[in-house]
Amino acid sequence: MELALLDQVEKLAERERRSKSLVVETAVASFFSPDSADRREAAIVRRIDLLTRQFERIDRHLTIFAEYLNNVVRLWIVTALPTLTMPDKAARAKSYELQATLLHHVARRLARGRNVIQEISEDIEALRSDLSDDTLTPSNVESES
Repeated sequence: MELALLDQVEKLAERERRSKSLVVETAVASFFSPDSADRREAAIVRRIDLLTRQFERIDRHLTIFAEYLNNVVRLWIVTALPTLTMPDKAARAKSYELQATLLHHVARRLARGRNVIQEISEDIEALRSDLSDDTLTPSNVESES
């Protein structure tokens, strides 16, 4: 047995006030019992569920970030030059107003269920289908000549 494992067995035996051989016997019996496979499977399922929820949260955060960034870029393009010519107080006030508008717009787009990632994916698919429709086929080549 490895030293670290042996140390764990000794600590458990002291804590439970049992002999080390009884601790090892119980562990081996538990490992080979028919219920151990079910317990391991249940533990794996719980872990997979946890990971799934974490990935869903990451996906949601990524979607929110993409929407926010998309709108920041659009807003910046539209408003950057006019705000550069404004006095400082007016520019700050306009900046706060635009930021509130931006957050409202992002929340509204997220509430609709559509997002920029889906739109980009759809645009790419449409572009691919347009390109595949425009490919030359033998009948197209004959009609062009």
